[in-house]
Amino acid sequence: GGKGLAGIHAAADNFYTWPEGQALLGGVFHSHPWRASDTVAVKVDDPDNPVVAAFDRGGFSIRDEIYQIVGPYNRDSQRELLSLDMSKSGNARPADQLVRTDGDFPIAWVKRYGKGRVFYTCLGHNAELYRMPAVLQHYLDGIQYVLGDLPAADAPSNSTFAI
Repeated sequence: GGKGLAGIHAAADNFYTWPEGQALLGGVFHSHPWRASDTVAVKVDDPDNPVVAAFDRGGFSIRDEIYQIVGPYNRDSQRELLSLDMSKSGNARPADQLVRTDGDFPIAWVKRYGKGRVFYTCLGHNAELYRMPAVLQHYLDGIQYVLGDLPAADAPSNSTFAI
């Protein structure tokens, strides 16, 4: 109806029996093969998007618990902003820990849902993240996008048009 939803970290740990909620958020938590003590390499999938401008268009490393997202998640239905950089060997995990077979491990996305907007970021398990200027700016930019105050491309990543 034109409202919005901003979700941080454990917001994806919901909606297990509510398919409409899964579709609204864009995916659900399955597991976290990347633990809170792990430092992971992150790639910026949409460097021109203002919701990830705080990361200066480049990849970065961060210590955080990264969720493995399942359910309705795919790049055909949302705009991927950040994901694990699986070209970095430190991000590899044993096959028995992974349920995704496409090698796509999303961290942040935006999307339209009806007339509304959705922002989700997995970043947020570790307390020190709430003192990191780039992460805080990412949260603020995502919230401003949801409110309609920050225009941002939100067409699905696998589309060729912009909304």
